[in-house]
Amino acid sequence: MKISFQILLISALVTLFSCDQSDNENTYSAAFVTKLGDDTLALEKFNRNGDIFKASVMLRVPKTSVKSYTLQLEEGKFKRMEVLNYDPIDLKIIKDQKELIFIQGDSLVREITDGTKTTTTKIMGDGSMLPFIDMVHWPFEIALTNAAKSDTDSVSQYLFTSRGARPFIIHRASPGNFTLRHPSRGVMDIVVNKQGQLDQLDASKTTRKVIVSRIQDIQLMKIAARFAKQESDGRTFGALSGRGNAKASISGVDIEIDYGTPSKRGRVIFGNIVKYGEVWR
Repeated sequence: MKISFQILLISALVTLFSCDQSDNENTYSAAFVTKLGDDTLALEKFNRNGDIFKASVMLRVPKTSVKSYTLQLEEGKFKRMEVLNYDPIDLKIIKDQKELIFIQGDSLVREITDGTKTTTTKIMGDGSMLPFIDMVHWPFEIALTNAAKSDTDSVSQYLFTSRGARPFIIHRASPGNFTLRHPSRGVMDIVVNKQGQLDQLDASKTTRKVIVSRIQDIQLMKIAARFAKQESDGRTFGALSGRGNAKASISGVDIEIDYGTPSKRGRVIFGNIVKYGEVWR
């Protein structure tokens, strides 16, 4: 009788532990910090509860902005996403500004509301696609966890924007390490945790050259308000890559040169980010 009771107890504990492990895979919270050199470019704070993924994002380019995203999945596939804008100083939702994306037949429908005007656009797509948000990385989290469960070493994940969908190739390089190939910008190196979640992303081989790190939590709204205040005082992040212009007249010929002036932002560029002999765009 005692042996049977112990077996039942152990069986119950194993079942409970297994449920907890499964729940933890789809119920968690974390944050991302995106840096360009010494400068913080973006902050993301997110949580997943089953098929609901909520994220708050602060982005400092072209100016400090704060958005919230609520993504609803259905059996792991995209169903609906709502995007709200916040005033980064008073941290209140900007009324009458909203973006809604949802599946309708064989299309992804995007409704953007600004005041009393709503603009609707459509692109061909289905629930296998995920949103691509420039310089924002929480959608990669979903793509990577899906790829980690795949039996193949490489998967093609389509990410969509208002202009359409493009394939991003996710490749399992080694246990805990993936590469993610942007269709035009280059390859990112990614480290994932045991659940296949994004732990670190190194985009130094791409045209963006940012580093993304996972942390447990962050006071996103408070930090956003501080950056917005700095911006109003004239201390802006500045353009990712500024522009320069030079004009001259030589022997009656007018010459004008427009060129990029990227900032080092505390980084060692040549011999580190850009190999000697290569052109830094």
